[in-house]
Amino acid sequence: MRPYREVPRERWLTPSETERLGAAIRAEGGHDPLAAAALKLLALTGVRASEVQILRRAEVDLEGACLRLPAERTKEKRPKTIPLTAPALAVLSALPRLDDELLFPGTRGRVRSLKASWDRVRTAAGLQDLRLHDLRHVYATTGVGAGMGLPLIGSLLGHRAAATTQRYAHAADDPRREAAERIAARVAAALDGKPAAEVVKLRESA
Repeated sequence: MRPYREVPRERWLTPSETERLGAAIRAEGGHDPLAAAALKLLALTGVRASEVQILRRAEVDLEGACLRLPAERTKEKRPKTIPLTAPALAVLSALPRLDDELLFPGTRGRVRSLKASWDRVRTAAGLQDLRLHDLRHVYATTGVGAGMGLPLIGSLLGHRAAATTQRYAHAADDPRREAAERIAARVAAALDGKPAAEVVKLRESA
């Protein structure tokens, strides 16, 4: 018997849908601020939900503007460095200073579940068919829409095979950081319902 070939489920957001999603996440901030911050961080970084839910303070390098995930914490089973863009740093800087090893702790020392918050957010936004994992997909398609190549987007998402990135997109540190900044700026603007502003790298004065 030939195994059934799984067809990846594709979902991306229109500008109006992204704006509704951003409004719903902001509204969720009044109910569960930590969960809302985690959801926004997912949209701004393309990081897997499982990696954010157990994100530890020691893995956040604010000075280096990146997340440093050890091999045992990644799906790829290798260390991963994720650039933290200006919008993502703003989310992290606004988090309350809790006496907990986890950045988004749940009750009684447990890992915070995002399911209830996500269900409220996607229902409020009228996007019941949107999965939490689709935020990663939105990040990738935003990069493609900005004219970035699949290898660069795959590098930001931690993909080894170009085919994996192709599923999400359909169609060196400095380049990675610049690309991450451009994607995050576009996602943040879309979530806030504002025109996307391009990040311009300034030349150093002589």
